[in-house]
Formats: sequence, C-alpha cells, structure tokens
Amino acid sequence: MVEDLTLVAGLVFGVFAITSLLAAWIEFFLPTRAVILGGISGFLLWRANQMRPDGIQFEDVPLAFMRLIHIVIQ
Repeated sequence: MVEDLTLVAGLVFGVFAITSLLAAWIEFFLPTRAVILGGISGFLLWRANQMRPDGIQFEDVPLAFMRLIHIVIQ
C-alpha cells in the first residue's frame, strides 16, 4: 500500500513538473516550480523503487493506480 501510494504520488508530481516546465518555457520564466516538483517526483520514484525487492516494472504502474482507487472507494 505504501509503495503504491509513493509510486502514484511520484508519477503525479512528475506530470505536474512537466506541465510546469512547459508553461515556464512558453512564458520565458525560470522553471523553479518545475525543478522543485521534479526533485520531489524523482525522490518519490526512487523511494518507491527501493521499497520493492524486484524494483518497479512497467506493469506495476496501472496496478498501483487500481489498488489505490479500490482502497479509496472501499
């Protein structure tokens, strides 16, 4: 459960970092928010990879989302 939450949070922060980076690039601003969000995302994804004994596989991503949604609904 904790590794699923860490993986999903890392991916969500990564998406926010990419969109923030694109917005800063279009508006010619420094991408400070993107750097901060990217660092948080990288740390969370690294931590999620360390929590699993076999590492993160591509198949783990949708399953982690489904398990978290199941827990929230239940």
